[in-house]
Amino acid sequence: MGSAGRRISPTTTKKLFLDSEWKISATSDRMGYRLEGPVIKHLHGHNIVSDGTVNGSVQVPGNGQPIVLMPDRGTSGGYPKIATVISADLGRFAQIPAGRAFRFKAVSMAEAQAEARKFAELLRTLPDRLRAIESVDLNIEALHDANVAGHAVSAVDAGNLARCIAGRCIGTGLNKKSTHEKRTNIMTSHRPQLRSRRRIWRVGNGQ
Repeated sequence: MGSAGRRISPTTTKKLFLDSEWKISATSDRMGYRLEGPVIKHLHGHNIVSDGTVNGSVQVPGNGQPIVLMPDRGTSGGYPKIATVISADLGRFAQIPAGRAFRFKAVSMAEAQAEARKFAELLRTLPDRLRAIESVDLNIEALHDANVAGHAVSAVDAGNLARCIAGRCIGTGLNKKSTHEKRTNIMTSHRPQLRSRRRIWRVGNGQ
């Protein structure tokens, strides 16, 4: 976390940001997720000379309600930045539905880098987790009426080795918790399979 060039009180802001519950605003989009919660006050105005942004940058505009920048963000911005959601968490953070309460947790640069390496290794080993389905009993008539896009499998959960065809799941693991989910149990709650289960999001140094 950072103090955005001392335009925002570092001590007060950090405590408020980490100790408060936040919610995603319904006005959020792929450019930025607007957060609803306590107002973060600026010491010396909210306009700064525009500088670079990254995915996950947490900006604080004039109204004091932070914005987490997402993949369609601008490459630069003129609001103070106080933190950055770490890259290993950003994908799941993006799946939080509007109105769902959550908190942030501060981590060091070393911890953020370690999580990024673990996530990269998880993605690298995904092909090794694939296995062929031995038999598939297709009902072509039912397939015509089925919403085949309504079922999916999370690629990062090793236990979800299943395929859903014509409304039926073939395979194993869709209704079981994966190893990854069990590791984060202290920060999870029961939610639909493909939505983020985590209530606490890790942030590192802001710019």
